Amino acid sequence: MPIRRLWADKMELLLGGAAVTALAYHRSSNSKDGRKASRKSGKKVTGKSVKDQALFNHRAIEARGWKQVLRDFVDDDVSASSYSDKERPDYQALLEAIEEGFGDVIVFYELSRQQRDLAVYVQIRDLCMKEGLYFWYVAEELYDLRVRADRLSLNNMAVQGEDFSHKLSADVKRGMYGAALEGKPHGKIRFGYRRLYDPDTGEFLDEVADDVTQNPVDADGNKLEPYTRAAIAHEVFTSLDQGIALNALEENFRRREIVSRNGNYLTRTTLREMALNQAYIGKRSFKGQIIADGVWGGLIEEEVFWSVNARLTDPKRKTTRPGSGKYFASYIGRCDCVRYISVELPREKMGWKVPVYRCPKCGWWIPVDELDSFIESVLIAWLSRDDVFELLDAVYTADSEDIAEARAEVKRLEAEKEKWLRDAAQEEVSAATVARFELDFNQKVKAAEARANVSTMPEPLNRLAGPNAAERWAAIEHMTVKREVLRELGGFTIRAEKYKDNVPLEERIEWGGLLSGNPDAHTHD
Repeated sequence: MPIRRLWADKMELLLGGAAVTALAYHRSSNSKDGRKASRKSGKKVTGKSVKDQALFNHRAIEARGWKQVLRDFVDDDVSASSYSDKERPDYQALLEAIEEGFGDVIVFYELSRQQRDLAVYVQIRDLCMKEGLYFWYVAEELYDLRVRADRLSLNNMAVQGEDFSHKLSADVKRGMYGAALEGKPHGKIRFGYRRLYDPDTGEFLDEVADDVTQNPVDADGNKLEPYTRAAIAHEVFTSLDQGIALNALEENFRRREIVSRNGNYLTRTTLREMALNQAYIGKRSFKGQIIADGVWGGLIEEEVFWSVNARLTDPKRKTTRPGSGKYFASYIGRCDCVRYISVELPREKMGWKVPVYRCPKCGWWIPVDELDSFIESVLIAWLSRDDVFELLDAVYTADSEDIAEARAEVKRLEAEKEKWLRDAAQEEVSAATVARFELDFNQKVKAAEARANVSTMPEPLNRLAGPNAAERWAAIEHMTVKREVLRELGGFTIRAEKYKDNVPLEERIEWGGLLSGNPDAHTHD
């Protein structure tokens, strides 16, 4: 283990020549050159600032005849601000080298390269005092931590560095808010859009729909259906509005080899974030609140967006359901003992060679295909009735001329109300304030509903009902849509009977909700 030499003072260190061992640390945040290079080539480029620091530090060490030990400690593209959550691996390595006894002096281009956080400055200063590394070379000046005046100078630099960080943060936030008020985009390019930049200056010009045709291929090199990312973004919203689950959508896109600009698949989490992003209706938000219209055009109709938003943020929504997405009636139908029926796979010793629905309490079972086929025939017949729209209108309010705009307004208000109430609960807002807010918001919602007479009919029912119900039902690709229709129309209860007794399903099943023939019995499960 190296033994650090104890130098009497700065003069002795400056005269020590090659006997003095030095450590060098360089750090840089993002550089403009680095950002431009990244946008054009997709590759990370080392900022010039680190190169300049290294050149200066090496020359300082050589000019005094010191001997650099270990490698350069470099953290490029990493902020030293207290606002940054990025790790600085080489800074941690520098601390370890100090603890292990390396170096008589540390060389920094300037103190802000080391840190812009007082707590970090105090940490390394105290560590150096403890380990006997008393000398810092900063901006062409040598400092001895044992000397009060030197320590005071370094302390002042550290305070100024942290103050600069706070000022910079405040300026950035003001700039971000100002840009938001002007409707300018911020952050990464959203899926479905592309940005146009001035080829000479790199200045942002516009954000437009990404209508560039993509030509995917599968793992075997076979060509798949072409697509544009703008069209896929639209498909995300329309699919979710139709009741298709996020997991099913993710699998669909993965099968079609639909990827982001970076070549990544669209995961369930990514799709959910997209569906809640107000930028897709051309709105600029700041800290979760819409504050301006964006300078770009929306890809999605507001009615669809707020419908999806309400669906995904509904506190009553279950993100997982037992058996959801795979089997039609599992955990929707009930046995008359009140237990939900579920699916069990083939078990010859139990008497069934195919998947069956089974009551876990009563033990009866029926093949999945048999019950599914019967339920589908009943649903299609009901959806094909001549009076189906009259029956639906008895439950769901009829549309008006201004329905699209009104639906969007009501759903937006409801979504904002839910978010405000959740935020208020976290911040412990007074009950009186909450009451005033709810009264005001409820009045706005009621006024919007009265103006538009909003329809609440789920999209799957709206699409399926009518004389072509059988054809439309056959065209449904996702089981989640079929399950939503069954659940929305009321579900069913099935009487416990032994399969071998051959009791007809017509006699065993009692329908609920609209399927029961009583509109007043309609409930949402």
